[in-house]
Amino acid sequence: MSSLDAESDDGRSVERVLDALSVKANRKILSALDEPMTAAELVEECDISSSTVYRNLDLLSETGLVEEHLAVDTESGRCSPVPYTHLTLPT
Repeated sequence: MSSLDAESDDGRSVERVLDALSVKANRKILSALDEPMTAAELVEECDISSSTVYRNLDLLSETGLVEEHLAVDTESGRCSPVPYTHLTLPT
């Protein structure tokens, strides 16, 4: 891969982040994530429908702006929701 290709990939990544940040619902979600929250908590906090929250969390996760965590109960083997966390951008 040439350095021109790498720059092009970075440009697309930056463009995707900027596109994600241009959506009001995404900004509300990111603002609410001062501390880790579940998707259900974000629905309540942001007053956004659950389908919109989940769709936007997928986009924010793909762009690296939030990170989802799952926990598995060792006794039951069931997954339980662990809050989404807002990733900090490198300085």
